[in-house]
Order: sequence, then C-alpha cells, then structure tokens
Amino acid sequence: MRKLLELALVLLLAGCQTPPAPPPPPPVPDCPEPPPPPPEVDELKAVLGQADDLRKALGLGKSAAELAQAAAQVDAVAADAQAEPLRQLAVQLSARLAEQRRLQETVDKLTQQLRDSQRRSEQLNEKLEALKAIEQTLPVKR
Repeated sequence: MRKLLELALVLLLAGCQTPPAPPPPPPVPDCPEPPPPPPEVDELKAVLGQADDLRKALGLGKSAAELAQAAAQVDAVAADAQAEPLRQLAVQLSARLAEQRRLQETVDKLTQQLRDSQRRSEQLNEKLEALKAIEQTLPVKR
C-alpha cells in the first residue's frame, strides 16, 4: 500500500511540472524580389493598348470630324510595328471607316439637295398663289 501511495504521489507531482517550452519558430527567410515580367508581358500590354485604341475608334464616327479622328487612330495602329496581331483588323476597320466617310458625304450632299428642292418648291408655290390672286382680280371675259 505504501508503494501505491508513493506511486500516486509521484504521479501527482509529475502532473504539477510545467511542460517544456516549445522550440522557437524557424526564422523566416527574407522574401526575394519577384522576378521581372517576361518580355511577352510588355508586348501583350502594347497589343492591349492598341486594341483599346481600336475600340475607341469604333465609338467615334457620328460626324465627319469624328470619322477623320477615328481613321487617324486606326491608321496609327495599322502602322505600329508592335500591333502585328491587330494589323489585319486595323486595315479592315480603316476600309470600313473610309466607306462610312464616303457614305456620310453622300448623305450630306443629298440632304443639301433636298433642302434646295424644298426651298424651290416653296418659292414656286408662292408664285403660283400670287398668279392665282392676280387671276381672281382680272375681269371675266364674256
């Protein structure tokens, strides 16, 4: 019994001991600078910038001045050596803008001709009304 009591006392005292301190965390290595982006990233950024210029050019085109500005943007993209992936698109867009400009000029000419025709028609109607008024004032022949 005494042995059992001694064993219980040893176990009880063992439970009172503080556990050993945990080992310190391993040192964190200094983070190296990230590597520079590959050259393809710069090329991709340039192409994306050119694509954005084409998108902006598509948003223009409401008037003759905007069409000219859009054509200039598209021609600049077509001439840029970095825009090789977009060159064919830029050439087609340039042709479309030239056709749109030609059609806009035709519309402007036809609109002017319509205004001139309407003005002449109004003048002729005024003359006709004046002749009718003169005819009504003439004495009737019997």
